[in-house]
Amino acid sequence: MSRLKIVATTPEIPTIPEKKMNGRKGSPSQKMPMKCLFSSSCLIGKRCLYHGRPATFALSAIKYLEGLGYFFVDACPEMLGGLPCPRPASYIREGRVLQLRKDVTQAFEIGAYRALTIAAAAKPAVALLLLNSPSCDPGFGVFGKKLAGLIPTITCHRDNDWRERLFQFLNLPYQRNLFQ
Repeated sequence: MSRLKIVATTPEIPTIPEKKMNGRKGSPSQKMPMKCLFSSSCLIGKRCLYHGRPATFALSAIKYLEGLGYFFVDACPEMLGGLPCPRPASYIREGRVLQLRKDVTQAFEIGAYRALTIAAAAKPAVALLLLNSPSCDPGFGVFGKKLAGLIPTITCHRDNDWRERLFQFLNLPYQRNLFQ
């Protein structure tokens, strides 16, 4: 049985930017904090999925929310755990995470801890997590299960109604035709 080598790195702790809002005539400039949301890195267009491509189905909704003043903090637990991209697909069997029958549970656990550190520092209102991911799915993923115990989560997939649930959670009007 070969051992997985993990390169120890400290995760970046995000800082939440402030949006400058100019006041009306003669009034001083005001700073307004942006609203923070957490996201799996692949959902905001980063190439970190096992096959090396981003999950582009979420980009239009994310750009729309950024235009409303929302700020996304993201993490990819698998990449934070030291796994390369692209990489073989992973699956969970009997509580262990496997890639081509090789146990990579340790990398997933390390990545989950690092991603939790990032998410906790950001204090997001909600997390958008990729459905069916061995890392991020809140039902069975190594990171997703841990994060779901801390903040509300919405699972995202090309075929589910996650946009509507997110807008409902944020008390925003939802118009299906905006994202088709």
